[in-house]
Amino acid sequence: MTQHKLHHTPTKPPTSPVLAPSATWVMIGVLFALLCPLSLLLDFHTQVARFLLPEIHLARAWVLALLWLLPAIGLFLQQARRARMQRLSQMASPLTLQSLLRHYSPGRIRLKGWLLAMGSAFFLIAWAGPQWGTRVRLIQRKGIDVVVAIDVSESMLARDIPSATGQRKQRRLDLARRKVRYLMDALAGERIGIVAFSGKPVTLCPLTSDYNTCALWLDDFDPSLIPYSGTALASSLQHAIPMFATSGMNSRALFLITDGDDHEKNTLQAAKEAKKQGIRIYALGIGSTEEVTLDPRDLPPPPAGQAPDPRPIVTRLNEKLLQQIAQETTGLYRHAEASQRDIRQLFEHATQTLEARTQKSRRQVFREERFPLFLGLGLLLLLVDISLRERRS
Repeated sequence: MTQHKLHHTPTKPPTSPVLAPSATWVMIGVLFALLCPLSLLLDFHTQVARFLLPEIHLARAWVLALLWLLPAIGLFLQQARRARMQRLSQMASPLTLQSLLRHYSPGRIRLKGWLLAMGSAFFLIAWAGPQWGTRVRLIQRKGIDVVVAIDVSESMLARDIPSATGQRKQRRLDLARRKVRYLMDALAGERIGIVAFSGKPVTLCPLTSDYNTCALWLDDFDPSLIPYSGTALASSLQHAIPMFATSGMNSRALFLITDGDDHEKNTLQAAKEAKKQGIRIYALGIGSTEEVTLDPRDLPPPPAGQAPDPRPIVTRLNEKLLQQIAQETTGLYRHAEASQRDIRQLFEHATQTLEARTQKSRRQVFREERFPLFLGLGLLLLLVDISLRERRS
């Protein structure tokens, strides 16, 4: 009997749906080729990019550097998939492995990888904040005009203001300085000017919207700032009136910060003149209504060649005069407190009763935000990647 010898033909292991090494490097090379000019053009790293796309601006240009991570991440995922398939081929027979993988499409796996990579690239570009095209917007700053007249006479050195710690009382001038600083912080579009006075008024800062410039004078409030003793309230009010020459008639507020220790007799007449010019006076009384004797150690030294005045300086808050000044101009009076409620009430009353006027108008150019375009493309590619299955039907 003739015996037929069976020849066993070795079965080829099933082809893995993973990309071949050569195809992997080709894909990575193409991805590098796409990302390289894209990052150069959008990030303005070269003169060529600036010449080709002069209008494109990136809010966060450093984000584009993250694009170089995408090929590395793709290579890592590809190697991980290949290692997983190698482990699977060691655990299962070739026929079993072929049966398991026959429904997987290498083409779909490649396509999903591209979709995920390009979607991630669009997300990063959107994060970088691409901007091109411009629009012009007219910006107007409206507000009232505020002139602050602050008393820097020697009586403002009296220590009759309770401190927060309850220990030694603080000076009137220190409290007045904090009130002015709070008022400046509350301004939003208003112009402000500063007048310091003792025996004579002096303009420290004309009406301006530059708050930083006016703030430089706050630490200089001191009796030595003006070499004239006394307190000239009437002269100070008259001095402040011309500062409102460029203001609207119903946009003028004069904040008078003083203890009311007046050495002139025509103060109410000066208040009437201010009212005729459309100025409302908001008075803030600093100090105690009881008499206080200044400590000679708190007084500044006399000018060179002059002997110190041995007479004691006795002062107290003249609330009645300040109330009359405020009422004469349909303004408001408040007694200064340790909190900022008093100056806040005065400022709110001024902004609510006076007419806000356009102080500054300018055109500002804004770049158009274009990140929604790239964000939408990234989301679209991601949705396609999610809906696309690796297995054939």
